[in-house]
Amino acid sequence: MAKNIAKILKQTSDKIYIKASGAAGAEPSWVAADEIGYTDEASLTVEAKKVTVAEGGGAAIQANSDYTIKINALQVLDSATILALKNTLCWIMVKPTGTVSATNQEIKIKNVIINVETKIDASKNQKSALMISAQKSEYDETQVYTFVSTSTTVS
Repeated sequence: MAKNIAKILKQTSDKIYIKASGAAGAEPSWVAADEIGYTDEASLTVEAKKVTVAEGGGAAIQANSDYTIKINALQVLDSATILALKNTLCWIMVKPTGTVSATNQEIKIKNVIINVETKIDASKNQKSALMISAQKSEYDETQVYTFVSTSTTVS
């Protein structure tokens, strides 16, 4: 069977930002948002695994999805910022390279409690790394992430 390559998301990210959620989990103002990592080293993955309930007749009904979100980047946040965001409800925004449009969209991860791991390597030619991860169980994927085709201002 031929594969439809138009269905494969290929997008280069320019910057990844993080900000504590607004009141009642609303999208925050992205003014003074913190950049998570250098663009050539940052990567974001979102993975969903189904949660099923067995029906009496033997059918498996999907009841939910468990989402795992991971970001790996070279560390650019200072330790005070990292500590302030740990175990905090946050929004994460991925800005694509180039102009934001219907085919080059921003990705916004909504209301996740983040965990932070750091690897500090001060030896010659080594890099200090930052890993941000989050887990969320949700039926409606629009409550986990969204694609946006208009640019969000970050200053």
